[in-house]
Amino acid sequence: MKLCEPVRRIPKTKILGIIAPLLTMLFSFPSNAQDEAYSILTRAAFFVAEPDATIIFYKDVLGYEEGKTFRNVGPYDADNAWGIPAGSHLRMTYLKSRDGAYVAVMGLEDASLGTLLRPDGVANAFGDVMLIHLVKNMDEVYSRAIAGGYDVIKPPIFSGSGTSKQMFLRDPNGIRVELNEILTATPRPGPK
Repeated sequence: MKLCEPVRRIPKTKILGIIAPLLTMLFSFPSNAQDEAYSILTRAAFFVAEPDATIIFYKDVLGYEEGKTFRNVGPYDADNAWGIPAGSHLRMTYLKSRDGAYVAVMGLEDASLGTLLRPDGVANAFGDVMLIHLVKNMDEVYSRAIAGGYDVIKPPIFSGSGTSKQMFLRDPNGIRVELNEILTATPRPGPK
């Protein structure tokens, strides 16, 4: 027997094959009907008038990775759960953030939907959605948003505590996006 035999490495796929079932058992929903009812958000999905422009925004400004696109899904009947016109076909593209969260960008191939109405002079309305993200390098994200001509509602500002930066903008559909960067350096003093 040699004293300095090389250590045999276990392939990552084999390790994942062992760990994945254990993680599934630990973090899966219990099937016991007496357990507390709750949910886990798996993705956000929204209908947009301009799917291509929306995909570019999430990729170029926020750094999402474009996933699979499903085209011409349907036709749907009149009482569909999506609430889209009967006979229409759906287009859906999944985008994934670096942490694995998904956004589904949905559009219609052959029909149109109305838009949410905001009262005149009001920047928000009941039923609006705001997508909140953690970002890294807020200044770069801000530069990309400006370069892309996107509606920046509020440029980067320090939080009251000075431990983070915040920025607000709208995607091409008017959906409000809040961005937060947690600062790792010495916090900037907040307002007194």
